[in-house]
Amino acid sequence: MPLLPGLVVILSAGCQQPEQAKPADLTELGGETGTDEDTGMEARSLHLSPEDFTVDVGARWPLRAVLEEANGSRSDVTADWTSSDSEVVGVTGGECQAHGVGEAEIVARYDGLAARAHVGVQQSGELRVRVIDAATGAPIPNARLLDPDEQQVVDSDGRGALMVGEDPAWVTAYGPMGSNYIQATLTHVVSRDIVVPLREKSAEEGPTAWVRGTVDFDEALAASTGDKGPGELRAGIAVPSLQEGPLLLNPDSLFGALRDVSAGGLEIVVPENVYDDQWAPDWSTAVHEGPVGVWTLVGILPLSALVSALDQEQDAFSFLLPYLDGFVHGWRGGLTAQEGSPVEIELAPEAFMSERIKVTIPPHPVGFAQDDLVQLGALAGTGPEGPAVMGLGQGVQEVVMGRVPLETYGFEGQGGGGGFLELGGPGSGGARILTHGAVEGDTVALAPWQRPPALQSFVGESRAYALETDEGVTLVRVHIRSRDGRSRDLYLPSGTREGVLDNQGQPMGYGITTWKLLSVGTSKGTYQSILANGGLADESMESMVRTVGMVSREFRD
Repeated sequence: MPLLPGLVVILSAGCQQPEQAKPADLTELGGETGTDEDTGMEARSLHLSPEDFTVDVGARWPLRAVLEEANGSRSDVTADWTSSDSEVVGVTGGECQAHGVGEAEIVARYDGLAARAHVGVQQSGELRVRVIDAATGAPIPNARLLDPDEQQVVDSDGRGALMVGEDPAWVTAYGPMGSNYIQATLTHVVSRDIVVPLREKSAEEGPTAWVRGTVDFDEALAASTGDKGPGELRAGIAVPSLQEGPLLLNPDSLFGALRDVSAGGLEIVVPENVYDDQWAPDWSTAVHEGPVGVWTLVGILPLSALVSALDQEQDAFSFLLPYLDGFVHGWRGGLTAQEGSPVEIELAPEAFMSERIKVTIPPHPVGFAQDDLVQLGALAGTGPEGPAVMGLGQGVQEVVMGRVPLETYGFEGQGGGGGFLELGGPGSGGARILTHGAVEGDTVALAPWQRPPALQSFVGESRAYALETDEGVTLVRVHIRSRDGRSRDLYLPSGTREGVLDNQGQPMGYGITTWKLLSVGTSKGTYQSILANGGLADESMESMVRTVGMVSREFRD
């Protein structure tokens, strides 16, 4: 995207419905909506991507056919393909090649449905680029644009053009002098019309605002959680909503900074967003600026278990799970956070995770033992603050887990469920993979996992790199940060990739660098169609993402 260490939960209430409106037009990313040729009804639709595409003679690229059901669920299908002019564009099994200058229409047919993609073929070698702000979609005037042979400044609408020839191109863009944009390099570019969203450096700097407050420890809460026995605490945790989207999130960022407290005569160190009715009645949590909500869980815990977990650096998810049946849940949404002005609220947890959903978990991918526990969660809410966590679970194959009934907080839809695995176990720092599925009735079937990504090597002197991601993912973003604080984003298609970084644009040292890889599997779209439609911004990807992989590594030359 960025709960407790090792936990990321996925999907929101309503996510089984067709996508909500986003800053970018997501319908363009998935191709034309098809109709049933036999009945003319649109109960189901067929999507192609890329839908409207310009290439040079000799270009090769895949098309993707996706069937969308009436309930919004999507699946890839094997279609029958034809080209209106095979001398311009030929197509075999969805693989296209541009043979000559002109225009052609590619038609895919599946089970009585049809969808069309328009292709224009040129021979000029001109690549037209528009540079925009990834957060707002606004053009970036005077941005720098370059390929290995030339550089230019884009116009006031963020537009420019390069001559790149017929081969797939590498294109680099960075902001005007003095700006805070991260330099972006797009590799393996086949489309000759692309949009490059530049992220601000703050996108990698973490939360800069705060929400803090207290908890209403009234008689109702005491009655809900039960009486404390000797050596027990009534404690809880307050966590922000998933502001950056449910699948593009760093789970380690969700625990607060540490503070010293005195609990039962013991001096212990706990995160700032952990609270207790006696020794730490207040809490605080770092958040991103903008809309935000806070969810909380509170219940009875043995003090000795808490101290032991902190001493052993046990991940908090595994620690809390055995006690969750007696915990109560709370939620406050509709907040707005601003740097320098902490939001003050009081939480009033009183809802039980009394509803049960059955989660079907796919087989683990290579690298994991089949008995490795999958951490599970449920989310609800499609508001601007992002989803709230409504339930937690853990297991393999098939798990029944609890969640708060969605109507408790007025959330619509059936919600969703998701799973998380980390190589080496939660909190180990290994590669992470996430998957999700929509709740239908009382069941959710998680999508197949992607294989965990790997950052294999990087040599600073030559700038040669090697990395590997699942062939089935749609795109890969690598954020590279040098020791001197300079950074760049590198975008690639899936699979095994070896190459050499260009040394153009903003100067950057490569002696010591930190690489953060994000691999994204989407329910529609292809790497090329997303480049062509500006879908690289996190906000544009959110509703299409169904699996994510993440891994970080430091390289020293």
